[in-house]
Amino acid sequence: MLVGDPGSDDLQALKDCVAKHYLPNKVTIVCDGTSDKFLKGKQEFLNTLTKKDSRATAYVCENYTCDLPVTSVQDLERVLKIK
Repeated sequence: MLVGDPGSDDLQALKDCVAKHYLPNKVTIVCDGTSDKFLKGKQEFLNTLTKKDSRATAYVCENYTCDLPVTSVQDLERVLKIK
């Protein structure tokens, strides 16, 4: 899950990072305050995901558990390689 401001460079960088990985059977949810209203209404836990240090933030989750949030492309690369 990616949380950030729509159109921001830091959110786009995280999106680009995820897009360049082959992640079969994975879903990317972008919570940008505009396109996520329906999902946030259906999945209450999405409302708890916030930006960290005012930067776009990635939450990588598996089996109902999320890793610690990351805000840099380098950290997201590291987390995705483990998965």
